[in-house]
Amino acid sequence: MSLTMGVSGVYVSPNTSVAAWSGNPPTLNESKPWNNLGKTQGGVRFRLGVDTTAVECDQSQYPVLEMPTRGTLEIEVPLLEQNASNLKLAFTGVYDSNASLPLVVEQINRIPDPVDLKLETAVLDGKKKIFVFTKVRPRVNVDTSFGRDAATVVTIVFQGTSETNIGVFQVTV
Repeated sequence: MSLTMGVSGVYVSPNTSVAAWSGNPPTLNESKPWNNLGKTQGGVRFRLGVDTTAVECDQSQYPVLEMPTRGTLEIEVPLLEQNASNLKLAFTGVYDSNASLPLVVEQINRIPDPVDLKLETAVLDGKKKIFVFTKVRPRVNVDTSFGRDAATVVTIVFQGTSETNIGVFQVTV
């Protein structure tokens, strides 16, 4: 499944030890610190899927069973803002609110630490939706488009891990 959604805000929190929500029913933790990644272009794309393994037998040319092996989740965020914090996140998978230019990337062969990701939709009828993805990993694989007649966009892909949870909240504004 693939879904593209326009958002009014994209935020990241490297501190995954602070819960994004709590309670039953769950309520959003408003005291969790979030860093705004700035403007996006073209919407944020979610991809959810299930990888399977086919079980075959000699008596059939088709698989007799497909067993799910893992779930997949990717969130593509096309960022317009090329500040040092966003570039460091894109190239190293580490968000650093104190990053500055010039930026020298020395460790590109490390597996990034997970972060929490929050997406907010525009307000409609006095309400907005907030999507929170806990413990997703920024994938250090930057798609950058430079254009003479278009804006420069750096796309960061966040991948789900075995510890990722998804929370969807509605907030009255």
